[in-house]
Amino acid sequence: MGTRFAKISLVAAAGVILSSGLCLAQRSGPMEEVTVVAPYLVKKKVLESKPGRMEVFSVTVDRPVSYAGLDLTRDADIAEFEKRIRDAAQDVCARADRMYRQYLPITSHRECITGATRDGLAKMEDVIAASTG
Repeated sequence: MGTRFAKISLVAAAGVILSSGLCLAQRSGPMEEVTVVAPYLVKKKVLESKPGRMEVFSVTVDRPVSYAGLDLTRDADIAEFEKRIRDAAQDVCARADRMYRQYLPITSHRECITGATRDGLAKMEDVIAASTG
């Protein structure tokens, strides 16, 4: 009985070790994504200080944008990658608006989208340059 339990434990341990190796192997490959970041400034009233005083906070919301499966030597795929980045920029800025609605925004929604898009497209250009060598 003890020998059977030891064999089952050994097989289970081997399975865990092998599956861990597979997970590590999958993670070690190149990441085929860029992260679009929404730059967002908000004001918050400071309660323990002089009335009317506000503190400025810089907050960010980000989202990965995958380009897996895209051939970045093809114009159509580059256009798709750009569309994904523009969509992600709108999404992260809308999320920032919702997440920080109790604060007074300094960055307008349009400025947020413009900044996030510019950041994402710069990262896209770096990826394209690296892939075309």
